[in-house]
Amino acid sequence: MGFKIKDLKKSVKNTLSTAGQNAFDSARSRIKNALNIDGLVNTDEFLQSSAVREFPFGIYSDGVAIGFTAIRTTPSGFFEPSSQREITTIYLPVPPAFVRSTQASYGAQELGPISQSLGNQLGNFLGGGDVDLQEVQSAVGSQVKKNLIRAGASLTGINVFGQLQQTSGIALNPNESVLFEKISFRTYQFTYKFMPRNKKESEMLHNIIKVFEITMLPDVSAEGAGFLTVPDHYKLSFTPDIESFMPSFLPCVLTDMSVTYNENKSIFHQDGSPNEVSLSLTFQETELLTRSEASRKYGINTSQFTPQ
Repeated sequence: MGFKIKDLKKSVKNTLSTAGQNAFDSARSRIKNALNIDGLVNTDEFLQSSAVREFPFGIYSDGVAIGFTAIRTTPSGFFEPSSQREITTIYLPVPPAFVRSTQASYGAQELGPISQSLGNQLGNFLGGGDVDLQEVQSAVGSQVKKNLIRAGASLTGINVFGQLQQTSGIALNPNESVLFEKISFRTYQFTYKFMPRNKKESEMLHNIIKVFEITMLPDVSAEGAGFLTVPDHYKLSFTPDIESFMPSFLPCVLTDMSVTYNENKSIFHQDGSPNEVSLSLTFQETELLTRSEASRKYGINTSQFTPQ
């Protein structure tokens, strides 16, 4: 009867005492919980850790902090609805001089006499009034004259517009109007300079940095190497003690992250951790803020407003 490898494995396993196996499992568990060494802890276990991730310790209980909750999107296959779940939350101090900027873009565009005339007549028509065709005809003639003058200036290279003003005292009307174009996606930047005071704080800060880096990266999809899963997005919120006076956030993505170690002087603690860590995070909202959404967040019911 030949010797089999599986028999050897079974024999070795049987020789391990229960106490020895328990000691091994306990040691491995302590290593995992204390160090979170890559290879001993998989990504899901690391991100779903029940340990409170805050720096400095106690910042959440102090009531003046901002929470960064990572939300993972799990695909269900092509053209199938995906699912989302919160995987971890990090609490950091509220940066000084925190700025929220909302920008609306407007541009000047030339409408021309015809556009303006048609706009006026359309308003009259929808309001039940009469359409003044003579006004439209006059606007068409004015537009034709402007186009001819511009064509002449372009073909001859002569400053026809200047000559027109010199001889007749008439200038072209640009017929410009300021028109709304878009609302920009809001961005937020958080800049921190941390100086861990002990090994525990160094480990927590190191884990926080790993969480931010892991969650902002995509992964290879289960559909194959030709596809990627999208990075995690974030829900940002202030702690309850201050949230009523601070701005609210729409869903965000982490677009930029930079970490600087020992910016001023190269000093390391005995355990090898850096003395100083600077962290910069840039988040961008993934939805546009509308009037109704802003009003809802402020507790204002715009449907009750009556134009005066």
